[in-house]
Amino acid sequence: MIGDKKKIGAVGLVVAMGCAAGAAEPQRSCPEEMRELGAWAKALAQEETGVWLAGDLVTVSFASDRPSPDVSFGIGVGIDAEGVSVQGGKVWLAGGDLAALPAALGANIGQHLALARRIAESRSQRFDLRTVGLGIAPGATWAIVAKTLNELSRQGFRQADFAFLRTVKVAAPPPSAVDQALAKFEREMTDGEAINSMVPHHLKRIYMLREQMRVVLASCPESLAAYDRTASGKLPAQFSDEMSQCRCQPDIGAIRTVLWNLRRPSTGALITARLAARRGAKTVVALPADTPWSVAHASIVKAARQPSAPPLAFAVSR
Repeated sequence: MIGDKKKIGAVGLVVAMGCAAGAAEPQRSCPEEMRELGAWAKALAQEETGVWLAGDLVTVSFASDRPSPDVSFGIGVGIDAEGVSVQGGKVWLAGGDLAALPAALGANIGQHLALARRIAESRSQRFDLRTVGLGIAPGATWAIVAKTLNELSRQGFRQADFAFLRTVKVAAPPPSAVDQALAKFEREMTDGEAINSMVPHHLKRIYMLREQMRVVLASCPESLAAYDRTASGKLPAQFSDEMSQCRCQPDIGAIRTVLWNLRRPSTGALITARLAARRGAKTVVALPADTPWSVAHASIVKAARQPSAPPLAFAVSR
């Protein structure tokens, strides 16, 4: 996944950036621009990577349990104001008979797991068919959440990855000259030929970003030569004096964009919880039926992160 070691070394570029021509604030000196870029890239290097999420989810500040999962979960289940969905398709509508929810889930889960197995076999893609991914809206009530989780456990899932949003502390770069090339690449990656390619998307993406960096450094021949001498796109900690002394003027906005896309800070966090089997020790999380997920999630996170705690089961308290 994007966010591995192949990208992190790119942050070494920060110690040797020059000043962009036509800066928005001409009164700033080159050293000032250098310090600003360096501080930004240093903060970027410290951001968590590996999970990119969007949507109506609870925003948290804690780190992900699985920042770079190397396998996909078997199915995804969503709970929101409209009801419960499996792989994006609604299987139970809000306001319906809650007692009918388990049967509705069970009828759909088997079909999707069978499809996941076929996809795994045809594309050599790894699926953990005993893990379920969960995206739960902040307003979803505990009665629905608990009923869903207990049925997933009964269906044989032994781990749940709860999805949350996280605030990225580093500001994203403003629009730059590289944006059009990046957008074109992403469009091309959605066509059938690219999807079925033997070369993984993220490797193509890294190669494309490295080429974009070469274009950006074209006005700095010494630094470009130093870049080309490095392996796997990693940049040396020190560049030649042409940049540090501002003897060349690369597009700093484009450099920020490439660095951002090489690093890609996580917009999401996955919190992993073990689900209890029917028999055996378990930790029961019990809350009032009308407790919103925006509050209830804290109890699950706390229970899931207890060292050596038994797997979780879920109940509605009176």
